[in-house]
Amino acid sequence: MNLIGEYILENFTTICLALGLAILAVSNNNLDKRTNHSFVLFTIVVLMLVAADITDHYLAGFDEVNKLRYFSSALGYTLRPSAIVILIDILLRRRNSLFILWIPIIIVGLIAFTSYFTHLMFWFLPTNQFMQGYLGYLPHFVSIVYLIILVIMTIKIHRNISAGEIFVVLYSACICVLAMLLESILSDYKFLLTGAMITSCALYYVVLYIETYRRDLLTGLLNRRSFYGDAKRMQNKTLTVISIDLNGLKDINDNQGHKMGDIALQQMARAMEVESGRKFSTYRVGGDEFMCLGKGKNEDNTQEYIKEMTEALKENKQMASFGYAFYQAGNNFDEICNKADQQMYKDKMRYKHRSSSRQDE
Repeated sequence: MNLIGEYILENFTTICLALGLAILAVSNNNLDKRTNHSFVLFTIVVLMLVAADITDHYLAGFDEVNKLRYFSSALGYTLRPSAIVILIDILLRRRNSLFILWIPIIIVGLIAFTSYFTHLMFWFLPTNQFMQGYLGYLPHFVSIVYLIILVIMTIKIHRNISAGEIFVVLYSACICVLAMLLESILSDYKFLLTGAMITSCALYYVVLYIETYRRDLLTGLLNRRSFYGDAKRMQNKTLTVISIDLNGLKDINDNQGHKMGDIALQQMARAMEVESGRKFSTYRVGGDEFMCLGKGKNEDNTQEYIKEMTEALKENKQMASFGYAFYQAGNNFDEICNKADQQMYKDKMRYKHRSSSRQDE
């Protein structure tokens, strides 16, 4: 039992950090529920992995193999790649379904937990010596593939996430790979991966928590402060400034209630995330007022984005008014925004005509 106590002490910081992060995620309402739940799930996976590793290392000291060691080893093989999938889910929050990413983990789990009979992934000699099976490196391969997917998805959506989030994701991938290598090479150093995982997750949570001050809580888009901050940061670039007004929001609030108005705003935000919208940074700057910034975009890019956005809105039976202007280094940014607003108001003047025409169709 003294050996188990030593293992627990070695993981004391990891366990405390995981428990603290879980409590914070449960009690914090600044992040959306799905993201908070993903963080709680991640901490549960880490705590289970710590328990599995402690059990495995404790049983490894016996002269004869214990059947419980098969279970703890299989659980460890399954949980390691599972934690990375949860990180991907946090990164892609509200964007895509990730069920397909769990299929390889289910396969890994089935092979791991049946290795007691098949010896495909691992087995133990009667003397308790660990033996690698033909598929022994499958969990490591799956974990590396997931880390590559994590990096690729970070690059793919980099315009829609902060520099801090990009850093923490890439940092997490690097230190997790390093921890896996060190655990494989240095047999005297165990529990490095679980420590790296929970440290990465805690850092990720802090970054997202800070990010809530840059984002609109209802839509998830960047807020007014971020709009002017990003514009100042890119003041030496060529920018497209798009002004957008969601038409009919007051009517929705008055006739259908503010809950439906909130849904309409969220649908507007989703419409701004169409394929071509990945080239633009998107903001909610007021009640029904939205802005977009496109670095180095031309008129064709801008019109294509507005067209795709309009089509996406039609699917929800919504309409919006648009206006845009182009900023060059040295221009007065506020004047460019006013030009975009003026164009949007001109478009809005045609809104009633377009609405009545649609009703006549």
